[in-house]
Amino acid sequence: NVFKLLENLLVSDLNDLIRGNAAKVIIHNFPDKGKEPILWILQQEMPGSCLKLIIKALETISTPKLRSLLKLRDYVNFKGNIYFPSEFCLTFNLSGKNIDSIKKIDGLDKLTNLRKLYLNFNQITKINGLETLVNLNSLHLQNNNISKLRKLKSNPNLKSLQVFDNQISEIDGLEELKDLEILNLRNNKIEEIKGLDHIVNLKRLDLSNNQITDIKGLESLPKLEFLDLSHNHIAEIKGLKHLKKLKFLDLRNNKITHITSLKELRRLRYLYLGFNRIKVPCNHELSEHLDIPDIKNIEESSLNI
Repeated sequence: NVFKLLENLLVSDLNDLIRGNAAKVIIHNFPDKGKEPILWILQQEMPGSCLKLIIKALETISTPKLRSLLKLRDYVNFKGNIYFPSEFCLTFNLSGKNIDSIKKIDGLDKLTNLRKLYLNFNQITKINGLETLVNLNSLHLQNNNISKLRKLKSNPNLKSLQVFDNQISEIDGLEELKDLEILNLRNNKIEEIKGLDHIVNLKRLDLSNNQITDIKGLESLPKLEFLDLSHNHIAEIKGLKHLKKLKFLDLRNNKITHITSLKELRRLRYLYLGFNRIKVPCNHELSEHLDIPDIKNIEESSLNI
């Protein structure tokens, strides 16, 4: 009995490819008998070659009873490649898969319980196709070709957004992300700090390695604790006095000459000022000049004092 032989291979063989190909033959040649063993294997099988072969076979048939089994497993299909999320479908890593468009990832819109999504090291140019992922709280899009920050209004639960190493020139489209706590935009093409007015819960902001000349647009961030503005073109320190909770500040590799305004940051603990043009009174240590009571570290190497 050919069907019995295939069924035994499907449920008991140790080789992924043998099990997967046995399932493929059952699906195409024994659609009526095949539902029960295919149902069982879909419920038991760990992500791998076997499961990918089964899903591809089910996607090609017209038998409604068998096709309905596709709903039993969460997966996405990008250009014929099958990918599975982690257990419980809370985390999905699609890094380095040569993805050029999020919208082309078939099935991603069905993963409505997804919490963390990794799409870094791809060729993505636009942030779209995430409208149904309303429970997403961590999104990683670093090392892509994204030029604009938009289409995130359907993801209000985001707490962490990593979009560094892209082509972004303007901070825009984040108005609905009121719960965002971490924003990383380092190594982009940003010239002006703006568009952060409504992100009142932000705690960590990285804007290093951009083209920023003025510190402004941070007035509405009362909870900010970490700020990295290193490797920019900043000449004057201003616009920081409202950051009463700021503990970490990195201003290395800028064009700063005066630091008197930093005295207002009374909770500052870690300060990095290397590779600037800072001037302080003769015979004064930098820490004495600032007179911030609980500061633990002032990195001032290579200062042109």
